Amino acid sequence: MGAFQTDAVNPQNLLKTIQRTSFSGLVTAWLATVVRSVLFLSGRLEGAYGLTGYLAPSSHVLPSYEDFFIDLLFEVFLLVAWRFTFAVLFAASPLEGEDEEEEEEEQANIDSKLLFGDLLVAGFITPAFLIEVFVKTETYIPLWAIFWDGSDTGIWKPIFAHGSVLAMCWFAGAFVAGAYSKDAMAPIDLASILKRLWTAGIVATVLLAASNVLGNNLIESQQGFATAYASDITMQKQFFDFTADVLFAALSLTTWRLWFGKYI
Repeated sequence: MGAFQTDAVNPQNLLKTIQRTSFSGLVTAWLATVVRSVLFLSGRLEGAYGLTGYLAPSSHVLPSYEDFFIDLLFEVFLLVAWRFTFAVLFAASPLEGEDEEEEEEEQANIDSKLLFGDLLVAGFITPAFLIEVFVKTETYIPLWAIFWDGSDTGIWKPIFAHGSVLAMCWFAGAFVAGAYSKDAMAPIDLASILKRLWTAGIVATVLLAASNVLGNNLIESQQGFATAYASDITMQKQFFDFTADVLFAALSLTTWRLWFGKYI
C-alpha cells in the first residue's frame, strides 16, 4: 500500500497520513484474517500457534476470533496514532528561517481573543467540567475540591482556585511554545498548530505536576485537614486527580483552539 513511501507521512496533509496508514492496516487485517481462516479450516491452527510457544494440544487457550480482531484493531489504532504523531512532530513552523529579531517581534503580537479564550477554558470550563462529571454525579471528589472548602461559597471557590492553577500552568507552557505568536493559529498549517499545542501541554503538565507536589506538602502541613482526610490522601487518588486534570484540560483546550482556527 506504499506506507513506507516518503509522502506516506505528510505534515502538510494529516488526513492523507491517517488514510494511508488506515488503508495499510485494513489490508494487513484482511491478510491476517485469511491466513488464520485457512489454518483453522485446514486443522493446522493449533500447530501454527505451537510453533510460536503454545503447548499443543491447547485448543482451549488459543485466541478466539474476538481476541484476534481486538489485536488487529489495537495494532491499526496504535500505528495510526504513531504516524500521526510523527507527522506533527516533524512539522516545520512557518517562522523557521526568519532571524531571531523578526521571530521575537512576531511572537510579541498576541491575539487578545485567543488569550481570553484560553483563560476561560483553562481557568473555568475545565475545573467546572470536572465538578460536573465527578462531584455533581457523586462518583468522585477530587482532593482539590476537598482542600478548597466550598461550604460557604459552594462550588465556585474550588473551581476558581483550581482553575487559576491550571490557567497559570497553561499560560506558561503556551508562551514557551510560542502558542500566542502571529502564526500560532495559521488556518493552513494544522500540524504546526498541534505541534505547538503538544509542546505547550507538555510544559504545562510538568508545571502542574510540580504544583501538585507543593500542594500535597501544603495539605500534609495542615494537621486538621490531614487528620480528617488521611484515608483519601493516597498515591492512587493523587495520580487520578492529576490524570483527570491533564486529560480534561487537553480535550477542552484542543477543542477550543481548533474551533478558533476554524478547523471544526
